[in-house]
Amino acid sequence: MTRLSVAALALLTFCGLAPTVHPAAAQRAPLRGIAFTVDSAYDGEIIGGMLSSLRLKIAFARGRGRIDVLARATRPAVQFKWVTFARTSAVPGDYYLFDSISYVHVRPASRTYTRYSLAAVSHNYQGRRDQWPFFRYDAEKPDTLRGAARPTQGSRSDYTVFWHTELTRDTSCTGMSFGHCLVRELARGRDDVRDAPSNELGIARWFGPTRALAQIAGLDSLVGAPIRVTAIGYWKESDERVLHAASIKFLLGLEKVTIAPARLTLPLGYKAAAAPHSGRIRRINRDGGTDDHGQSIATWIRDLCG
Repeated sequence: MTRLSVAALALLTFCGLAPTVHPAAAQRAPLRGIAFTVDSAYDGEIIGGMLSSLRLKIAFARGRGRIDVLARATRPAVQFKWVTFARTSAVPGDYYLFDSISYVHVRPASRTYTRYSLAAVSHNYQGRRDQWPFFRYDAEKPDTLRGAARPTQGSRSDYTVFWHTELTRDTSCTGMSFGHCLVRELARGRDDVRDAPSNELGIARWFGPTRALAQIAGLDSLVGAPIRVTAIGYWKESDERVLHAASIKFLLGLEKVTIAPARLTLPLGYKAAAAPHSGRIRRINRDGGTDDHGQSIATWIRDLCG
């Protein structure tokens, strides 16, 4: 059995406090960070608009972020290959908290929360495609599920979000004309999401870009600028069984803000709730090995904390 270091044991002790917040958090000084909005509650996207349903307000400061759900549009469920994308369970008034280890869906109406783990996250500003796969053209299209075939819960699985952000220099560039835009790449990266409903991709696609923008050099020059985010959700069960769902969205009104620490922490008294799902899908990772073996101590600690 692998021996845990004193530091690892201390970290485990600290992680036991993760779902709570110290009463003093509300009295701490405001944090400097960024904020912007995303409006996908009205328009279609690549892959039939299956990720277009929410209007969001996103804020981030000192390694922690918050995504407030402002509006939700009605969207049909979608079946894409073996993955079902149901309507998101998030409703206006709900919000998500995230960092580099996990994210939490918080439901103030019921005073409950659901926590999901992030196995690994990374980003860079040099255009590197660290551990990116080759995205082959796939002619298969998703099917809209209606009537009796419409599920209320999506597939639950592991998947990776690959993303990159770009400054659009041609301000007339919108919608599906993205392939002809004059742009400058700002950052790219990936987030490995563990055991989460597939429809959470509509939220998870914003974690990495938000972290990267909050830390980027020259932030002042990007305030209010037209910035678009390309995100690809990637599922792989074998070399022959691969699914990738892409989306391209513009973020609106990037600004520098101050954020109260209490808004970035889970309130006291909320109870954990199980994640909705229609079945667990075992994923094979990008390198061909299964996710069920070969965990490092650091990954094990992250999972335990999550």
